[in-house]
Amino acid sequence: MLGSFLHNLRIPLSGTFMAFLSVAVMVSFSMMWKDKGLIIRAGLIAALMKSISPSAIIIGPMVGIVLEAAFLQLFVTLLGRNIAGYALGGAFAVSGVLFQKVGRLLISYGAGFLEILDSLFHYAVKQLGLSTQSPVEAVLILVSFYAFWGVVAAVTGFYAGKKARNFSKRKTLFTVMDGNGNLFEKTTAESYSVALLFFHFAALITGMYLINTVNHWISLGYVAGYIGLVISRYRRSLKRLQKPAFWIWFVAITFLAALFLDNNESGFGVSGLIAGLLMNLRAAMVLFSFAAISTELKNPLIKAVMYRRGAASFYRSLELAFGILPAVTSMFPEPRSLMKKPVESIVEVIGNAEDVLKNVREQYENKSKVLIISGGRRQGKTSFIKSLTGIIKDKTLGGIITETDDNSEAPVYYLKSIDAPERYILCSPDPATGSLSYGRFYFNRSTIERGNNILLDAAGKGCDILIIDEVGPLEMNGKGWAPAIEQILKNTTIPMIWTVRSSLAGKIARRWNTGKVTIIDVNEKDMESKVLRVVNKLS
Repeated sequence: MLGSFLHNLRIPLSGTFMAFLSVAVMVSFSMMWKDKGLIIRAGLIAALMKSISPSAIIIGPMVGIVLEAAFLQLFVTLLGRNIAGYALGGAFAVSGVLFQKVGRLLISYGAGFLEILDSLFHYAVKQLGLSTQSPVEAVLILVSFYAFWGVVAAVTGFYAGKKARNFSKRKTLFTVMDGNGNLFEKTTAESYSVALLFFHFAALITGMYLINTVNHWISLGYVAGYIGLVISRYRRSLKRLQKPAFWIWFVAITFLAALFLDNNESGFGVSGLIAGLLMNLRAAMVLFSFAAISTELKNPLIKAVMYRRGAASFYRSLELAFGILPAVTSMFPEPRSLMKKPVESIVEVIGNAEDVLKNVREQYENKSKVLIISGGRRQGKTSFIKSLTGIIKDKTLGGIITETDDNSEAPVYYLKSIDAPERYILCSPDPATGSLSYGRFYFNRSTIERGNNILLDAAGKGCDILIIDEVGPLEMNGKGWAPAIEQILKNTTIPMIWTVRSSLAGKIARRWNTGKVTIIDVNEKDMESKVLRVVNKLS
């Protein structure tokens, strides 16, 4: 988030400054905590946090963050948690900023960009009368500059980490995990499309092929049409054309190509001018396709797929990182203090890390734990819920159950309290049932209100376990039992058992900011014993 702020202000070397700061902080954290793979995991979390930032371009920064973490993690793994491992890792991590910038320009402008740089270097050497004639030497000098600051960052973090172990000036702990667990829900009115994501990838590949192989006018027409399409769909991408830097690069690349890439080697020429315009055409294609792809990658569906299986703890870490971000940001010292006393400044920030971790763990443990019984339609989820009273004999159960009459032509669903016989019509295909429609069913608003009240009353009376049969699409959209769930999670720590369709189990598990969520399929072997073991842990 700080990187996006500095980038939008167009502050020079902002990427290098962020790399310096991230290396220093990560090294200091690595000194405090000895977890294996801590650095690369933190890098992945930071990269994914960048994916939800307000910036229009996210792919390049995400790749850069992961590469920095990978370099640092590699040398720490090879050489150990010592000054040598951290210094080499820091040198490569910060130097990676330079290579990332060059790589980005190569992707945008193609190999012709290197030819321009080479010609520009020899021209500068000749005009300035410098002794060196090798571009390699100039590159090495530049890389050494970045590597030096990488070493400085690592050494700063090393000594800050050592001091932070004995840090005693604790600040007031702050509250985290105060969100609604909607990290991957839509936060704007912008619509997304998986089909468009693949379309933009295909359009980029096609555009590169046309620019390199066919008539220039055909390429120009294709790229112009594509840019018009992107601008009409993604209004924010128009800002790229409004930035002076875009046109400065356009003019500079065109002029330098005309000057240095003319086939006749006679100075400023037509062939060089065409080469420069084609380089800019390629850059525009890359720029706008990446802007479109970056937007579509924010699709909640894409993120749900990315985090659906085997990544519950990873998702939790990402959500917690956003939870503590404002407080951590407020703890950072002013830039002047950071420049004058870098070690002491970092110590003040990370010195509270142990207390923050303790605070996070306590809050996580105090969240309602949830057991999800998943399965398809008519696979026995409700029947199993009804049998829980015989399985869980030493707990007080409360909540709601949904039942249906065995009528396949016009099924009617009823709601009842788990400890009362009365039934109330919840939904049916008949529009007269109620005014809330979803799919082919019409829901009775008064019954939904009654169900929410039953849940709140059961939680308020202090039942041991709260049962909700079932949680589904309505709740995902904030309707149905969602109001009661949100209040219960906010005001109590009562453990809950939900029934959920298998296709929605992963999404429901991440929908709210709960404690640990366990998913058991209703068709698993030894179902009763597994549920009983989980229930004992829930309470």
